[in-house]
Amino acid sequence: MKKFLDEVARHLYSAYGSGISDLHIVFPGKRARLFFNEALLALSDGRPMWQPRYLSMDDLVRSLSPLAIGERLRLVAELYPVYRAYHDEPFDRFFRWGEMLLADFDTIDKYGIDAAALYANISDLHDIEAHFGGLFAGNDEAMTLVRNFWSSLDRQAVQSDEQRQFLKIWRSLFDIYTRYKARLRELGIGYSGMIYRDVADSLRVSEAGAVTDERFTGKTFCFVGFNALNDCEKRLFDYLREIGAGQFYWDYDNYFYRSESQEAGRFIRRDVARFGDDAPDFDRDNFVRPKRIEAISTPSDVLQCKALYRELRRIHDEQGFVDKETAIVLTDEALLLPVLHSIPPEIASLNVTMGYPLAGTVPYLLLERLLSLQRHAREGLFSHTDVSGILNHPYVIERCGRAAREALKTIREGQTIWIEPAFFAGQGLLERIFRPVTGVEEMQAYIEDILSGFGAVDSDSEEARERKEFIFTILDHVAKLGATIRDCGIELPAGIYHSLLRQSLAQSRVPYEGEPLSGLQIMGILETRNLDFDNVILLSLTDDTFPGNREGSSYIPFNLRQAFGLPTPQDHEAMYAYYFYRLIARCRRLTMMYSSAADERCTGEQSRYIYQLEYESPHRVERSNVNLRIDYRPVEAIRVEKSPEVLQRLETMAFYPSKLNRYIDCPLKFYFADIERLETPEELEEEASHLDVGNTLHRALEALYTPLLKRPDAARAVAEFDREGVIRATEAAMAEVMGARGRDVSLSGRMQLHRDTVARYAEHILRYDARSQAEPFTVVALEQRLKHAFRFGDREVVLAGVADRIDRMASGALRIVDYKSGGDTPEFPSPESLFSNEAVNTRTGELRYEAHNGAVLQTLLYGLILNGMRPAARVQTELYVARRMGTVDFSPIPVCKDEAGALVEIEALDEELRQKLLQGLEGIFTSLFDASVPFTQTEHHRTCEFCDFRPLCRR
Repeated sequence: MKKFLDEVARHLYSAYGSGISDLHIVFPGKRARLFFNEALLALSDGRPMWQPRYLSMDDLVRSLSPLAIGERLRLVAELYPVYRAYHDEPFDRFFRWGEMLLADFDTIDKYGIDAAALYANISDLHDIEAHFGGLFAGNDEAMTLVRNFWSSLDRQAVQSDEQRQFLKIWRSLFDIYTRYKARLRELGIGYSGMIYRDVADSLRVSEAGAVTDERFTGKTFCFVGFNALNDCEKRLFDYLREIGAGQFYWDYDNYFYRSESQEAGRFIRRDVARFGDDAPDFDRDNFVRPKRIEAISTPSDVLQCKALYRELRRIHDEQGFVDKETAIVLTDEALLLPVLHSIPPEIASLNVTMGYPLAGTVPYLLLERLLSLQRHAREGLFSHTDVSGILNHPYVIERCGRAAREALKTIREGQTIWIEPAFFAGQGLLERIFRPVTGVEEMQAYIEDILSGFGAVDSDSEEARERKEFIFTILDHVAKLGATIRDCGIELPAGIYHSLLRQSLAQSRVPYEGEPLSGLQIMGILETRNLDFDNVILLSLTDDTFPGNREGSSYIPFNLRQAFGLPTPQDHEAMYAYYFYRLIARCRRLTMMYSSAADERCTGEQSRYIYQLEYESPHRVERSNVNLRIDYRPVEAIRVEKSPEVLQRLETMAFYPSKLNRYIDCPLKFYFADIERLETPEELEEEASHLDVGNTLHRALEALYTPLLKRPDAARAVAEFDREGVIRATEAAMAEVMGARGRDVSLSGRMQLHRDTVARYAEHILRYDARSQAEPFTVVALEQRLKHAFRFGDREVVLAGVADRIDRMASGALRIVDYKSGGDTPEFPSPESLFSNEAVNTRTGELRYEAHNGAVLQTLLYGLILNGMRPAARVQTELYVARRMGTVDFSPIPVCKDEAGALVEIEALDEELRQKLLQGLEGIFTSLFDASVPFTQTEHHRTCEFCDFRPLCRR
């Protein structure tokens, strides 16, 4: 196989010899320079020589212009005052819009478009011929596209608000374009397209065809491997060809060059016809030579990397080595890190051309945390999510691990949602991190302070060197961005600064160390231009990524883009078809892999180029699938025997209703939670959760009823509460739940709904207690701890609980009030049903699942404990289900069926009910303390749906 760069090097060396050093060789990318040098070295038999002057197209064009390329932020900032003269808009809203306008101006100039014609202000359809007749003479298709576009906007009566806004901006764009370019010239800077157009407009040829431009005197430019050219590049090529200073070497194969139906050859056919070919004797029939082609489908990217490992092992086994003649080409660069972990150990040398993404480094993750910390700060308080993220960062743990762990523990235990900076007072580094920062300059100093501190590592380890390099690279970007912002002279909002810094760092890569001309090559598709390999492995070859759709946003409608000859999606597809067919033309082995899984960003459809090879090419495509192995073995039931240690814990345990409810639901759940005391990670949420509603309601009611303790006839005092007082109590309770007791907390829209819901529930309860027909009562206790020992056979068991409220009724009875905010009900079938999740089907006699009423069991057990503590007292229990207490017919008194099936209210805990409760408890404790009865999983899977321990049980 003759490689393209080898042929170019041989051609130029035979023509110029050592004089090749005087040539200016222009490549589409920088990677080709190294391989071209290697080819020259082989031709010179090792004799030393000066290499040619290598350039990219951007290098060449910028060397021909007095203007300097402007920083992107500076360019958008200079566009803003020009745009604002026509449309009033704040900079933070303009920024994204300004980037899109700048991209449009860049494209207009690179493709030599008449901006006055494009941004024409057509007020009448009859003006179309006058404006565009000369421009599109003989091009009926372009005229039709323009006419259709303006026709859709001509009828004033049917114009939408969006169309009117579009026209308002459109009519000002030519003036903005003109004034903006004039402003940039004053500053001596320009955007890329502006510089390209200036250079193209400056090219002049004398009537005799002599070189009159000193910029090109005595120089020869060789353009190697170009394909799709913009208008300015074409004019430069025309000029250099005309003055005899340009040579053109095109990289193509006859397979796609000679066939008009092959989109891969669309641009190259035009290029050769216009500029000629200075290497007509190059080998152009490589594609049809024998190749081994395989397409591998995998169900995920992970398995795609597994398949890559296998393919590399196969190449190594067949060749005995894997060198620079093997290339892994990533169409999705997000796969780089998984690919690096999929290289077989036999391959000791590799070259990664893309560099390590800075956004994937540990220092960058810390920077993201710092930016989020400041961006989400609210009224000087920090979100627990951002605080926890920073405290868990490895660099912070390394420097102040103990303090970080204690802070995390305090935040979790206190359920603190918003954290004050004073929380970290006197803690050195943590105090410096958790301080409010406002303004761009202060933010820059803050980032430099924190990151430079973590970069000062007194070690020469590999990890320390990498950390220093990554942090230095980030700080370099921060400093450059800060300098650019100062040059712009614009007050930049913090959000835009964060976004700009992220964009700058997201595009940055830290180069890998290694020898670029040895070992396995790992690269992106653009880096393969001009390069040829024996073995090519293409990854993620789906239609979404290759060719994909990389068209950016534009204010220029598609019809006008097409009419004026601006790039379209079809051009993009033709360009990527060229990259594909050019790359595989000279290879001997081609492996194409893709993930067939569909997700939110990918359909899983294989690339069209796989289909084209299969149905149009002379080659046979072998297909294979990598499948997931699914283990169908049944999940074994979990049984935990009761050891002496477990029985000892049971003997000393106080049994709360919540524990008994867990045991009834699932003995294994009780074991995990109450014997082993496994704790699920406490997840704090910025917004209110269902659990927070209950907590807030309890605290708000406690605050409302505390002043009424021991006060006779509490109902009359309750009636005096007003809406404002309830709201104040609710907001104070919310602040307490969020860990901000005593402070005013700004409430989001969702949090306001949460407040209103809790306040409405509280009002339902207050109205119920204040109703005129109610029996007078006195509040005697709030959040009262209850505890009493009961004897079951020869064993004494302690029952305990916390009653939300205890009232003394006018009759002398004690009433236990239990608040519920969920969908609980005071109705239950029978006392026996409270101790089991099974019921008998009356028709079939079979057992069926029926969840026991845990809320009623809890309330009745509170009554049982209080009765044990005060045997002479008459005890009543009531279940205040807040969401249902607003209805007229709701009663909080527990209700069950008697032997005849009639509903009976349980107004007080009588001896009969007491005995039934004790019998139910005795059955529970007999099973619980029996050493021969293991803790097992419940048979009712519905119980498992919301269980915290479900992952352990694999249900």
